[in-house]
Amino acid sequence: MWLALGLIFWGLLWVNLAEAGELSRLIYRPAPHADCPDQGQLIDAIGARLGYDPFRAEAPRSLEVTIEPKDGGFGARVELEDAEGHPSDLREFEPQPRCAELLDPLALAIAVALDPLQLGPPTPSRPPPPPAPEALELPTESLGRFYLSAAPLLAVAALPTPVPGGRIELGMEGERWGLGLEGRFLAPASQAIEDGEITTFILAAALSGCAHWGAAGACVVGTFGALRASSDRPLDEHKASGPYATLGARARYLFELAPPLSVGLTAEVAATLTRIELVDARTGAEFWSTPWVHGIFGIEARFDFPR
Repeated sequence: MWLALGLIFWGLLWVNLAEAGELSRLIYRPAPHADCPDQGQLIDAIGARLGYDPFRAEAPRSLEVTIEPKDGGFGARVELEDAEGHPSDLREFEPQPRCAELLDPLALAIAVALDPLQLGPPTPSRPPPPPAPEALELPTESLGRFYLSAAPLLAVAALPTPVPGGRIELGMEGERWGLGLEGRFLAPASQAIEDGEITTFILAAALSGCAHWGAAGACVVGTFGALRASSDRPLDEHKASGPYATLGARARYLFELAPPLSVGLTAEVAATLTRIELVDARTGAEFWSTPWVHGIFGIEARFDFPR
């Protein structure tokens, strides 16, 4: 009550310069980077006490409100100027811990100064707009994307001699993982023996599970298919074929050529899980058998499908 009486008395000192209902031009300077009320909130709070908006841009006199950091909080200064631009009065407010806490004392003091006879109980002012909700983003990366890749191959030690081949892979890749299904073919390889030669080739499918870090990746690859081998001798012909399975590890490095195309290198080391032996039917001598370990190297080109 004493605060209200003091403010009313202070406002009455301004009556000679501020007739009831006289409009003013508001100049508002809040402290930057603080939770200060905006100009609209201040005008609404003052208007709620007077019952009307006392400010017009073309009004002859001005009311300047300045809020600035002070003593670890925020202080305010209110200055009223007449139509000739002469300061008529100055009021400073005690610092508050938060800038927003200055709204009510500022609104009450300014309302008393501008129109003390019209002062009434405050009505609810316009609440600040709620913060805009952040847009929900679907975890598209976790859903994975599909890709199609192809690579010419060079197999070393898989067949009697190094041979070319190829593979085509359809896969799905997430942020740090990947799964692939591929078909591969190694061209026939021939090796000369006494009175003839050995010819072998491989046709297989493979499953891969991969982890990748940027352009680099590592995969575990399981291969399942068939190996065909034959020997041709003047007096004896022996043919053999059977299941072919390997388990290996592949390293790859891909770099983006032009979206959605990427190219890179792959290297794979695999252990043979099934063995096929080509044996001379007359003597029992072994012509050739699948090796325990072999390597496959390739140049990969990949196309990423849009999500």
